[in-house]
Amino acid sequence: MNILKYLLGAVALIAAVGCVAEDEAKDYPAITNLSNTLWENRSEDKSGNFYLNTLSFDSEERGVFTSYDSDNLQQPLESCLFTYSYPLNEHWGLTITFDDSTTPNSMAGRRYDGYIVQKGNIQVDFKDVYVIQLFEVDSEGNTILNDKNEPASSMTFWKE
Repeated sequence: MNILKYLLGAVALIAAVGCVAEDEAKDYPAITNLSNTLWENRSEDKSGNFYLNTLSFDSEERGVFTSYDSDNLQQPLESCLFTYSYPLNEHWGLTITFDDSTTPNSMAGRRYDGYIVQKGNIQVDFKDVYVIQLFEVDSEGNTILNDKNEPASSMTFWKE
């Protein structure tokens, strides 16, 4: 009798799972132009301080990287202009070169290459997002590696 109860319970469970509505596949437009877009990331330093960083692209192949302390989003900690090219190649490559400026800046003169992950592949805060993944490169375009043969500096930004 117990076996019959377990068998009926299993059949009922399988039937219930089979009736669950499937999520519809979402189709998002591919990003082919970065003009007039704003991307963000959140980071934490070794001391436990949180920061909001943004990449703002304009239509002139120029942009601004800005970093804010999460306690004061009105006053930027640093800001650096950059030039960009997108797409770099048929693989949706992105190149960002930060301007050398008269103001000391941790980003000044650095170059990053990367790619864009189209929306629907990655979620941030349970939302589908577009993602920019960047790696610091040398003057020849080779990724700069650390002693563990990993990228020495990388940044990830996203937007809905």
